Amino acid sequence: MAVTRRWLLSLSVIAGSTSSAIAQDTSAPPAPAGAATGHRTIPVEPMEPPFAALRQVWAQCLHAKSVDAIAALYTEDGVFLDPSGQRFAGRSAIKDLMRKVTQTFDSTIQLTSLSAERSGALAYDSGTFTETLVDRSTGSTIHASGSYLQILRRGDDGRWRIAHQVWTGTEPKPQDRKR
Repeated sequence: MAVTRRWLLSLSVIAGSTSSAIAQDTSAPPAPAGAATGHRTIPVEPMEPPFAALRQVWAQCLHAKSVDAIAALYTEDGVFLDPSGQRFAGRSAIKDLMRKVTQTFDSTIQLTSLSAERSGALAYDSGTFTETLVDRSTGSTIHASGSYLQILRRGDDGRWRIAHQVWTGTEPKPQDRKR
């Protein structure tokens, strides 16, 4: 029950501060399992709500074409791997990519997490996406889907940011493109 309240509180705080567009988790990590027996284990706990807010803010910023806010969701040395495998390293390169994407397309994306966990200051969020892209120059619509993986890192300021983000998907077929 306390964990659920902490998650809801974290989600409320994050949702209330989307102007910063960065999820923050100030909860203390749980005591390591096996501490009473002298066995050392690494604590791993599901940590969905802060990551859910981060996903939601990312999608909203993409839809709103808020390139600066999207870039702020990444670590300074963040990496974005697009479905073709092209690597964009560093917040500046990711910002340039997002600028090009948002100038070319209008995007509506739905992210569905299938698994999210953390251990210390590292975490991952993995799931699927569906996206509708409208080419701004032609008006044609593209429907895309696939999977994503985000590796998140909590900074010294307590905020979770995307350290690595990987997208997979299939190239839309011609019949998926509509005018």
